[in-house]
Amino acid sequence: DKVFGDKDKAFLVAWFNDLPTDKALPPGTLMILPKLEKRTPKKLDKKKPPSKLARANALLAKDDLDGALTLAGQANSRDPEVQTLIHTIHLRQATAQIASGQLDAARPSLAMVPNGFAGKDAAVEALQAALQKQQTTLALEKARSHFDQGAYQQSLEILEKLLKESPDRLEAHDLAS
Repeated sequence: DKVFGDKDKAFLVAWFNDLPTDKALPPGTLMILPKLEKRTPKKLDKKKPPSKLARANALLAKDDLDGALTLAGQANSRDPEVQTLIHTIHLRQATAQIASGQLDAARPSLAMVPNGFAGKDAAVEALQAALQKQQTTLALEKARSHFDQGAYQQSLEILEKLLKESPDRLEAHDLAS
């Protein structure tokens, strides 16, 4: 310990001097002490762990919207970057919900995004178009059901209304004729 500053290196003295490990040395014994270079211990780079914002951005990049939203919600809500991230996550959620036909779920997601936020207007238009398509499809199914049941007048009324709103619907033209 005195020579090397480390008790674990005492075996080096015994090894270099060919000493027995089970006997004590007589006084006055000369020993060879190996010279060790002093090395400065390597300093570990202590990196600051990534912030919740950085981790949330990483999850967003992996399309883990729920995980990103959870982490962003735990970050400083007054930080403009955090607010922008949260709005971006809600917008991406709404867009994904619209694309998958979950139109009722897309409305609250879009409501969380402030007006004027980049991409919101396009998402609102996409939602309105999807809702219109859904309503048209339901009306067409209802008209077809009335037609199949022999209620031709009711079917024709629905189809006329549908054609006024969406004159390009070929299915409505075919059923009306």
